[in-house]
Amino acid sequence: MLQARVIFDLLFHRGIGPTNNKNQNYFSEIENCSPTEEGFIGARNKGYSFQVLEGVDNQVFNISFDSYIFTPEKIYKVVGNELELEMEGIEVGEKWSKAEYEGFTLFGNGKKVIILDSLGIFAYSQDIPVCKDMVNFNGQLILSNHTLDVNNFIPAVLPSLDLGKSLLLHSGIGNINCIPSDTNPEAGFLFLFEVGEILKSFNFDNGILVVGTKGVVMLNPFELGFGKRLILEHGAIDRDNVSGGNTEVVFKSQDGSIWGIRKDLKVTLYGFKYLFKDLSIKIFYDTSREEFCFLTPTKTYVLGGSGLFSLNGLLTGKIGKEVDGKFLASSLPDLGIARCITSVLDFKDPGLKIIEEVSVGIETEDPDLIVSFCIWTREKINGPWFQSPFYRLNDQNVCKPHVAGSEFKVEFKCSSFSNFKLDWLTVQYDKIDKRVNRGHQFVDINKEG
Repeated sequence: MLQARVIFDLLFHRGIGPTNNKNQNYFSEIENCSPTEEGFIGARNKGYSFQVLEGVDNQVFNISFDSYIFTPEKIYKVVGNELELEMEGIEVGEKWSKAEYEGFTLFGNGKKVIILDSLGIFAYSQDIPVCKDMVNFNGQLILSNHTLDVNNFIPAVLPSLDLGKSLLLHSGIGNINCIPSDTNPEAGFLFLFEVGEILKSFNFDNGILVVGTKGVVMLNPFELGFGKRLILEHGAIDRDNVSGGNTEVVFKSQDGSIWGIRKDLKVTLYGFKYLFKDLSIKIFYDTSREEFCFLTPTKTYVLGGSGLFSLNGLLTGKIGKEVDGKFLASSLPDLGIARCITSVLDFKDPGLKIIEEVSVGIETEDPDLIVSFCIWTREKINGPWFQSPFYRLNDQNVCKPHVAGSEFKVEFKCSSFSNFKLDWLTVQYDKIDKRVNRGHQFVDINKEG
């Protein structure tokens, strides 16, 4: 029989693959462990702590040294491990947005505008037009996607066009009056038809990044107004599917792909369409870790500098600005078991094969630590998968499972990744079906694939 050995040397240094292609040097699933430059580490060893509160529609806002939880109808202040009710009976709207100033903060949900003053008191505001999105840009209040009748200050506009969804209003520097008038000449407006319905605006220090349903534009200050530049002709699905800070914005586009835009306006297609296309997700940004969390119906995916991995709980926000702050969770994660599964492997050979040997590079300080793995196999494309028993590596970190099939997946499991790092994987197989043999004894899989 012909033998071949395939080395996967990038697996444990990056996250879940951006596509679900076969023979990738990526994992297809990573649960409760995080990729790093040195290998995987356990998620429970990264300092996660949690506060449980029912409801996946909750949002967390960290204002100065205080944290507030906004539900669709109520506002709570986080005091230690307790919640103090600040406001209730709020008219239910859409996702909350905020514009934070020194001394006060504004919040809007498309139905009401609420102000938090310097004494920590919440109250409804009648001075700010109702809008779905607001942001403070260097002292200017930026409002968009509001319910104003634009005919009141822009003559000869046809209201049937529903222009308010693509209209952005701004105040002058140092005030929050966004209504253009003869007595307020510094206020202005801008139509952004390129982006469709405006969903969310972000302060990038040197300008405002505006994400809509059809595209993304960058607004740069110019005299009393803003100049605009089209950045991307892909938009987000809705407000739940876009989030970010002042360094990067990430959103799920209409086709299900994940896009990122950094403050230097570098655009990244992260991919993951196969994962998120048919999933309802909510995205929030953890500023302290610079990670994006994608809340799905069953788990939370985390996208950071080293790639994508998942936690088996439902996180909805981050309480506190420090690294050791708590995540708000509607389902408490159990981070005790870490597992990861490779992509589908057929080694670019459709015939039957036997995996004879699996070896793994491990660095550990615990000589009694045991890593186990199993092999998923099937004989036909799109056929049922069968799981082998879990195997243990010997003292040379090698195992000889003798598992037959045409396609395989290798799954690793461990109770903790705290005391060791996985570095590389080698799979050796024998080819037993010679009908598709073309004389190549060794497989050439692109290590960067």
